[in-house]
Amino acid sequence: MTRTPRRTSRFVAGTRPVDALLVFAVLALTGLGLLMVYSTTFAWVASESPSVVTLLLSLIVGERKENTAIFLRQALVTAVGLGLFVVTARVDYSLLRRYAVPIMLLGLASLAAVLLFGEDYLGARRTFLQRSIQPSEAAKLCLAIYAAAWLASRREQVRDIANGLVPFGVIVGSVAFLIVAQPDLSTAAVVVFMAFAMFFFAGASAVQMLLLSAIAAVAFIGLVLLFPYAMERLQQYSLVWADLDQASYHQRQMFIALGSGGLFGKGLGAGGQKFGLLPMPNHDSVTAVIGEELGLIGLLLTLALFGLFAWRGLVISQRADTAFGAFLAIGIVVWVVGQMLLHVLSVFALIPFGGMASPFLSQGGSSIVAVLAASGVLISIGRGSQMAAEMDNPIQGGSIARARVGFRRWNSRPRFARTYRVGGAPEDTLFGFRAVRRRTRGHGT
Repeated sequence: MTRTPRRTSRFVAGTRPVDALLVFAVLALTGLGLLMVYSTTFAWVASESPSVVTLLLSLIVGERKENTAIFLRQALVTAVGLGLFVVTARVDYSLLRRYAVPIMLLGLASLAAVLLFGEDYLGARRTFLQRSIQPSEAAKLCLAIYAAAWLASRREQVRDIANGLVPFGVIVGSVAFLIVAQPDLSTAAVVVFMAFAMFFFAGASAVQMLLLSAIAAVAFIGLVLLFPYAMERLQQYSLVWADLDQASYHQRQMFIALGSGGLFGKGLGAGGQKFGLLPMPNHDSVTAVIGEELGLIGLLLTLALFGLFAWRGLVISQRADTAFGAFLAIGIVVWVVGQMLLHVLSVFALIPFGGMASPFLSQGGSSIVAVLAASGVLISIGRGSQMAAEMDNPIQGGSIARARVGFRRWNSRPRFARTYRVGGAPEDTLFGFRAVRRRTRGHGT
């Protein structure tokens, strides 16, 4: 008797090969991040009250050494993140589109909750549970999911001001406003940058992008005038290249760390600036520590890993089998690589210093968990969607039209292959998001 093959669950990602280069980049950056957290914190003695994660860790590993407590805590949350990476890589990413609205509402609720019930630390209110949870990190992924679903459902309406630009601006503005209120201008900049990129690839016109840029410029000026620390950092930046001696202490110490590393660096763990001279070496200044300990070569190799992440992510967006997957891949790539770019530019004083953490490399449990979960989603998009392949009304004689993201002229239609932009199935409107009904779910998106 021939055995009937067991039917694969429709909630499991498709059968395309896993992008091995992307997995390598993610794991290499994760490992390097753990090394840098250990290198920048092994000499510290924990004097603050332990967080919830630290207490949980003490129950697992028993008596802890103070000089490795921070590293062990980061290792624990990284293990959680790697678990989410495996799960999100295996689950069909189209499920995220089905639950895009509740995911977005959950993200907004967490941002509002931290303003009401969060902890005050260094003049900001951004975290819960002794700084163990930072909702703005998860909010980036929530917004990327919702924006991808929203843009995929609008298709040709994206270029319309009333039906495209205005509602999309309200969606992004709501998230950015709640983050700015913490205040956290750097994270808000990443969110807006990611959303702009997704809107552009969805087919925004030149007029729309110029209008968005003008609004962003006005908002930036307003925030600089509203928050004194932002004006102070802008003034400090104006002095960096005129007279380095007048630059901020933080900026000068980062330059010293970068310059002392030379070509090959002093060796992992052998840097001296992190011992009380360089502020926040485990967070805002981690790239400067890499430059000091691993040298210019190590810094370039680190940036090359982010370049590999960007390349494979863009290839996945180009080959995505749904518009939702293509937009979501673009959002994740721009979020991770764009944040790293802003971090590096601020360390090298090419833009005003904003306290931007590096994805993968800086210490932070919420950050590494969110980035690893998003990386898993990127792997799932590359594997394809079984749910989209099983839709009731297939395109092009039963096959999914491949999404093709790319730059085209400003007067072109949305940046997808013409065969991919099919007519809309019956749709419902919910919170401004045109959600495809259950019987036609996955139709062309």
